[in-house]
Amino acid sequence: MTVLDATVFINFALAGALDTLLRGLAGDLAVAPIVADRELKVWPRKSDRPGEPFDLAPYFADGSLLRAELTEEERQAFEQARARLILGEGEAEALAIALSRGWVLATDDGPARRKIVSSCPLLRLSGSVGMIECLTLVGAITEAQGEELIARMWERGGTPRSRINNPLPPSLK
Repeated sequence: MTVLDATVFINFALAGALDTLLRGLAGDLAVAPIVADRELKVWPRKSDRPGEPFDLAPYFADGSLLRAELTEEERQAFEQARARLILGEGEAEALAIALSRGWVLATDDGPARRKIVSSCPLLRLSGSVGMIECLTLVGAITEAQGEELIARMWERGGTPRSRINNPLPPSLK
C-alpha cells in the first residue's frame, strides 16, 4: 500500500492523468485526511480542469482509494514529525501513516523528501515517477505513455520525483 501526499495528486492532475493513477493502481493507494480534506481543494491552474473542485469521493466509494484515518498512536507520531522535521501537515500525516503501517510514502516535495530520507533512512519513499513505473508494470500505461506523463508534469510546472529505497510493492511483483 502507498500513501500519497498532495504533490503526487497535483502532478497527476497537471498531466491530466489523475484517473489513470487512481484506477490503474486501484486498491493499492491511500490518502491521509489532511491531504484529502484541506490540501486538495481545487484542480491546479495549469491542469485541464483549472479551478474545478477536487473530488475524491468517487474513488473512495469504489475502493480505488483508501482514506487512511489516523490511530491515536499515528496522531502522536504526526505531531512529533511536524515538530521535529518541520514538515507540512500533509507530509507529516502521510509519514506517520507510512511508518506506522509499513507502507510506502509517495511525495514529490523536494525539501520534505530530503528531511524524511535523512531521518527515516529505511522508509520506502516514492513519488510520481515511481507511481508511473508501477502503472507501467501493471499494464495500465505503456513506457511511452509514462514518459509522456512525466514530460507533461514538468511542462505544466510539476516536480515529479522517483523512488528512493523503495522496492516495488508486493502486489506488483
